Amino acid sequence: MRWLIASKQLGRFLLLAGVIQVAGPVVVHLSNRGGGLRAPSGLMTKSAFLLDMGCVVAWILAFALLTLVIRCPSCDERVFWWAVGKQPFPGGLREFLRLSACPKCGFPEQQNDP
Repeated sequence: MRWLIASKQLGRFLLLAGVIQVAGPVVVHLSNRGGGLRAPSGLMTKSAFLLDMGCVVAWILAFALLTLVIRCPSCDERVFWWAVGKQPFPGGLREFLRLSACPKCGFPEQQNDP
C-alpha cells in the first residue's frame, strides 16, 4: 500500500477495485437467484440478463484497466500486472498491496539517492 500512496495511484486503484467489488456480487446474485428478475418459467428475463452481462463486462474492463494503468511513475513498469502475474490468486494481490517499492526500479526509495 505504501507504493500506491507514494506513486499517487491509490485513488485510481480504489476506484477500479470498487467496480470489481460491486460488479462481482451483482453477477453472482443475478445468476443464482435472478434478483427477482426471473420470468414465470424460471428463466432470467432480458433485463436481468443484460444487467448480468453488463456487470461481467464492467468486471473484466476494471481488471484489465488495473493491469494497464497502475504503473510505476519512474520506470513505467506495470506493477499490478507484475504482482498478479507472479503468483496464483490471491497471492499476487497480497504481494501488490504489500509493496513498498517498485520491483523493477525501487521507486520511491531510489528517489532518495543523490
